[in-house]
Parts: sequence; structure tokens; C-alpha cells
Amino acid sequence: MGHIARHGGNSTNLGQLRERISVLEQHAAGKISSGSAEIVSLGLLQLDSALPGGGLKLAGLHEVIPANDGNFYGFAIGGAATGFAAWLLKKSLSARPGMALWCRRPAGRFDPQPYGPGLTQWLDPTRLLVIETREHSDLLWAMEEGLRCKGIAAVLGEIGSADLTATRRLLLAAESNSSTAILLRPAAATSSAALTRWQVASAPGRSTEGLRDIAAARWRVELRRARGVVSNQTQSNWLMEWNDETGDLALASSPLDRSVGAPRRAVARETGGDGGFGFRRAALSVG
Repeated sequence: MGHIARHGGNSTNLGQLRERISVLEQHAAGKISSGSAEIVSLGLLQLDSALPGGGLKLAGLHEVIPANDGNFYGFAIGGAATGFAAWLLKKSLSARPGMALWCRRPAGRFDPQPYGPGLTQWLDPTRLLVIETREHSDLLWAMEEGLRCKGIAAVLGEIGSADLTATRRLLLAAESNSSTAILLRPAAATSSAALTRWQVASAPGRSTEGLRDIAAARWRVELRRARGVVSNQTQSNWLMEWNDETGDLALASSPLDRSVGAPRRAVARETGGDGGFGFRRAALSVG
């Protein structure tokens, strides 16, 4: 949500405007450097333009939350938020070598683990390490130690809660090693030191006209917070869709009218789908 500061009515801060244009012109390279803070492009100009520096800061902490709390087929967090967190993990891994660390605390006996084949289109499973802990404190400790490890490029943590002090420690650990921390947490999240907070919800997909196929996954993504942004003039809400041809997320061509046709979940049941929770089941499966 980049902004142009205005002083004295219609005058414009040309220095900030020139800097903003310079940032956008460097997106073709996929990665830019802003001082000592390394930035990675998300590959979508609309999202990059909403972030300070024109992309995702690698040496930092970022949060992904679902649109609302609830029980998603037995999972504490739905597939949309999990998928977007994995997408951010993929983008951070594309910018530097090293492993990814996925830290989680199983919700129960039948809580499934991350499943490599289900993640292949999102990230290289050979670069993924999974750590499961019994205690909440151990999970935070594992994340912090992973962020300080030279061989770890990014850490994703599924966590129920983390107070301001805990998130500050994660942010400092990430900055000390130029690594990326991603928190996947419930919607009722408390105060946080995260640089960005993304809220993700499932959205109705669009099937091929005349066919009863399963539509590509669509998510409504909102950038709820970005440190350093003080203006809300730039768009911060997008409809995104998975693209099988590119193996990546893209902006959906047009929004759907929810008032026309059967609800997504009803259509999915008729065609054998699961109402948009396929990613969670594929990525987190006991095989």
C-alpha cells in the first residue's frame, strides 16, 4: 500500500515517488535489494506494490491467518491459509539456498503430517524438514533455533498462540540470520511484531462452462497489516487463483457473483470435491 506523501495541499514528495518508480522497475529481476534488507518479489505487481520496498522482506516475520476461526474438517486452520503460507514459503526459498523448516504441534492423535507429494507444486520437498513438538514452548524454541541456523532459509510455524514477546524474539532471530519466519495462526491472533499480516479465505471457483468439473482453487487474500505503510490508498484485497500451467498463484481474471448458481460447497459435493479444502488434505496427509 505504497503512498505518496502530500504536504501543503497538492504538493507531492517527488523523492518518494522517484524511489517508488525505481523499485517497480527492478521487479523484472525478481529480487531487489533495499539497503541491507533483501526483498523478494511475489511475482505479482499488485501485491508487490502494496508492500514497503516493493516485495516481501526476507529477513523478517510474516503472519498468515484464516478469515475466521472454526473447525475445518477437523483442522484448526483451513486449507486456504495453509496454502498461502506455503506459497510465501516457496517465494522465500526461491531467493536463497538452504532448507525450509516446518514446525508444528499436532492437534491430536489423528492430526496428519505435511505430505511431500502434496507439496510438490508449491515447494521442493527435498528442501523441507518437519519438526513436531509436544509442548508449545518447544515449538517456539525450535522456530527460533531454526531461524538462527545458517543452513535454514525459512521457517514456517503452525502455532495456536504467540504473544508480543515471542514474536519479537522470532523477528530478531530472523533478522540476525537474514532468514524468513512465517507464522500460520488462528484468526483470533493477539498483538504481534510481524512485518506483515495476511488474511486468507476460500472463494468460489469458476468451472469450465458446460462441464461439471472441479474449479481451480480461488482465495480471497487481504493484506491486513504492513509495517511502514501508513496509507490505505493502494488496494489491499485480491482474488487469487491457482494456475496449473504456471504452477503458481495468479490474480483471478474477474470476481464471481455469489448470488448466481449453487454454493461452492454444494457444487463440490455433487462433483466429488470437498469445498476448497483439498490443499490442506493433500499437503497434510498421513499418506
